[in-house]
Amino acid sequence: MFYDFAASCSALPAGFAQSNWATEITVDSTDNIFTAGLSEVVGLGNGVDTINVTNGLSTFTLSGSYSMATNGSLVGAQINIASVAYHIASVTSGTTGTLTAVYTGTTNSAAAVNIPSGQGTGTWLLAYKASDGSCAVWNTYAGAIAATGSFASGTLRFRLSWHVSS
Repeated sequence: MFYDFAASCSALPAGFAQSNWATEITVDSTDNIFTAGLSEVVGLGNGVDTINVTNGLSTFTLSGSYSMATNGSLVGAQINIASVAYHIASVTSGTTGTLTAVYTGTTNSAAAVNIPSGQGTGTWLLAYKASDGSCAVWNTYAGAIAATGSFASGTLRFRLSWHVSS
């Protein structure tokens, strides 16, 4: 059975899409509670947008159709400006932000930019209880937990495990 977590879980951030799954979905022994890791970090490919940067400043502005998530998920994410790697310190709007270090390249109002997918610190862990539609979401970046239904009045314990395959 498949569940549309984005439609079923009001604890998820607004605009969250099913395509944002970042891990395998796990199920408890009774097929009642489903868990998944979710991420809002959507990459920006080469040649899609450009970036306005000034030598000696850490602020930047994107130009084009890409909109950066403002929920903290891009903090620490790599951003490549004219093929040089920098890291995002903050995102102040969908098109503006700051770098963790000042930009050292040539001032450019339309420099090449990309943000690799599959990175960043904004990952949500989701638990969905099929029997009553309860949902809990833990934002691992902010440390915040939002919950509905029977999950809203209890203690949530997420066990983190890592699987590495070669």
